[in-house]
Parts: sequence; C-alpha cells; structure tokens
Amino acid sequence: MKKVFISYSWDSDEHQEWVVALVNKLRAVYGIDAKCDLLLDKPNLFSMMVQQARINDKIVIVDTEMYTEKADNEQGGVGFETELFYKYNYEIIKNAGIE
Repeated sequence: MKKVFISYSWDSDEHQEWVVALVNKLRAVYGIDAKCDLLLDKPNLFSMMVQQARINDKIVIVDTEMYTEKADNEQGGVGFETELFYKYNYEIIKNAGIE
C-alpha cells in the first residue's frame, strides 16, 4: 500500500476540512495510506514533519496562493517543510549523480 503525506497551509477552516476530505477519499476510494497533520498526534509539529517526510512514499503538496507565499518566504510550517523537501530532493539528485 502506498503511503502519502499531504502538505498544505492552514489557509482557513474550510481549507483544512477540504484537506481532511482529500485524505479520506484517498484512503476510501484509492486504498492509499494518506495522512495529514490534523489526523496525527503531533506534540512537536516540526519533528512530525521530519518523520512524515522519512516514512512516506510520496509527499503531496496542496498548493494555494498562501502556501506559495509561505514557501517563498520560508514562513511557519510550510517554510520548514519547503526547506526540508529541498534538502531531501537535493540529496536524491546528488546521490543519482545528476548534479
């Protein structure tokens, strides 16, 4: 079973509900082990993000205008995730000899 983590920005309560609905649809309809922060125990948000980046097969980014702004300005959890994903992807490229 594929495992995915959904990354998104907390734009609004409605947006968070939409993300949870997406997670539930991926689980129910497609049999994907999908997760998002709202459905996980997260005593420390940043360590949870690192753990999820390590243990999942894919990261799905729900990109919105606010997500892009936070990523570009390295703000909050989105900024942390962006930096984490850049480093992770750089290591994959480096190890593949694509640099």
